[in-house]
Amino acid sequence: GVGAKAWLAGYSRDQEFQADDLGINAHTALLICSHHIVVDGMRAWILADDREFGRSPSRGIRLLPYYDAYTIAWQPRELMFPGPAAQQALPGGQAGPVPLLLVDGVVAGVWRQRKTARKLAITVEPFADLRPSELDELEGQVTRLGEIWDTPAELTLGRVG
Repeated sequence: GVGAKAWLAGYSRDQEFQADDLGINAHTALLICSHHIVVDGMRAWILADDREFGRSPSRGIRLLPYYDAYTIAWQPRELMFPGPAAQQALPGGQAGPVPLLLVDGVVAGVWRQRKTARKLAITVEPFADLRPSELDELEGQVTRLGEIWDTPAELTLGRVG
């Protein structure tokens, strides 16, 4: 959306905003970017008509592939890549070249896969210990990847890099 274009173009509310540079008219830019909210102490903008949010935050385990759009576009990055995640999952500050383990919508590890004719080996390196319920859900994600590849999948917890 326009907010993302403005962010990527390096614009903010504190700088002169040239809507022409984004291929939109100033009226549209004002309507779209006119509402701000504060999330975890950081100012963010929302669409003018997007003021209702689900009551519960994202929950669960997900294995995101290389260059997943969700992680590439996420801003501000420090909310999605906290602490060790920024150091280990953003090589050179770049989101995308590392497949990611998400726990409750936040990067909590990295993973890799190795496929042979007989099996799909998935190695996951969580940045912190996972609860038993999270391990069960991770096992389910690995099983699903095996179904997609039509190959038995095997989970290993350990170093990826």
